[in-house]
Amino acid sequence: MAGGRPIKFDKEKIAKAMLKWAAKDTSLNLNAFCTTHDPIIPPKYISEWARGNEEFSVSYEVVKAFLAARREQKLHAGALHVKAYDLNIAVYDHFVKEERREQKEHEIGLKTKSETESQDNFARKIAQAVNESDNKTRQ
Repeated sequence: MAGGRPIKFDKEKIAKAMLKWAAKDTSLNLNAFCTTHDPIIPPKYISEWARGNEEFSVSYEVVKAFLAARREQKLHAGALHVKAYDLNIAVYDHFVKEERREQKEHEIGLKTKSETESQDNFARKIAQAVNESDNKTRQ
């Protein structure tokens, strides 16, 4: 890939090849697809194409679903180490990713609410102290 003209990739062909590859029992990680494809595909291209092309995005999500299911099966069969599974679960498993996102948003909402309530309580205490000070001054 070094030097010469940039390689023109056919996203439609790559999407089909990626789906075919993902259906194989040995497919576990998208990096393997990228490095075994001819020509080799920089992994960032896959992500960029998925963000910028609806058809490619659908293929990409299906591929990740294949891989998520297979990785979980291999984990349960003892053929995949739990650490390897845990490190990439949110990459491949859409449902885990969404659940984690919702949980994080909920936690942020609770934190924001708590901080707002603390600020409101602080403001009330200051106002109360100012009022008490004014009342003492008038007496």
